Amino acid sequence: MITSLSELISQVESAGKISALRYEPAYHPDTRAYSLAKKYWPGLSLLTYDTVLGSSWGQFQIMGDNLYLLGLDRPILDFWQSHDLQVRFFNLFIQQRNINYTLDDVLHDEGKRRDFAHHYNGNVDAYSAAMLRAYAAGHA
Repeated sequence: MITSLSELISQVESAGKISALRYEPAYHPDTRAYSLAKKYWPGLSLLTYDTVLGSSWGQFQIMGDNLYLLGLDRPILDFWQSHDLQVRFFNLFIQQRNINYTLDDVLHDEGKRRDFAHHYNGNVDAYSAAMLRAYAAGHA
């Protein structure tokens, strides 16, 4: 049963799998993240940094560059293997974007649901519908 926003988004993004990983080839990482990642991943090729920073990681599928810009201070694999770190950075991510709504907010306030979908995923209609479907499936 889904009882929190983080549980809902985990279901939408990865079916609750903390080890989910997806390379996003059309994504262009924020260049500010390269120097941060290099501190924990020295000596990689530019293409490899692009892959690490341009992939979405963990149960919430947060992009690698966003993780380092939010303050990740270790290799990304540590994040990928830790439920606690993933929840912590999910909360930082939604606070930074001012979309730290409650589960009730996104289920019952279409404006907040659409705002969350826009700032979390970008595809407002599809993501908003996916949140409602995941919640319904979690309560079937």
